[in-house]
Amino acid sequence: MARKAILVVYSEIKCGKIEKVIKSKTSGELREVIGEIPVVKVGRTNKTGFGNLVAYIEESEDLNEVGRELGAILKKLNRNRDKVAVFAGFELISYLYSPVEIVRAMDELFMHTPDMTKFFVFAGIRKECSKLINTLFDVVIRIQKSKDFDIMAYSRTYDVYVEQSLIGELQPAPLYRIDGEKLVNLL
Repeated sequence: MARKAILVVYSEIKCGKIEKVIKSKTSGELREVIGEIPVVKVGRTNKTGFGNLVAYIEESEDLNEVGRELGAILKKLNRNRDKVAVFAGFELISYLYSPVEIVRAMDELFMHTPDMTKFFVFAGIRKECSKLINTLFDVVIRIQKSKDFDIMAYSRTYDVYVEQSLIGELQPAPLYRIDGEKLVNLL
């Protein structure tokens, strides 16, 4: 995982949350692996508390410039074309920038990293941006509490859906149920 993944984190808030999750939910061996993952941070400080910080981009009012700079950094890190970028915390841009600014910044980012696999993790986005997300990405996966959720159950139950997909083999449908630590195939 540490050889293939590059974690791109936006904001001090998301860095703090990721750090808390890593410290509370990972064993020593997994924590070591996570400690080696290259991290690119966009924010106000260059502190992460996890991973190996390889690049820092100062948060800016010009999201287009951030997209260009981030794209250039990822292009350098992906010289062998075998890396996967995982973006966390980027749902905050839907509250800070206009949809037009978001599209321009994504265009800059995608222009610099056309051969790179990119995963965006959005915890919650502004309603006006949900259609935008569907148009920008090839596959949109939604995770939500199961309708069969038992409030008295010890474990939490979530359903994983493909909400929208351009990939023929991956049609929009429920995929999995996460029950505590078990992953159950729904297809």
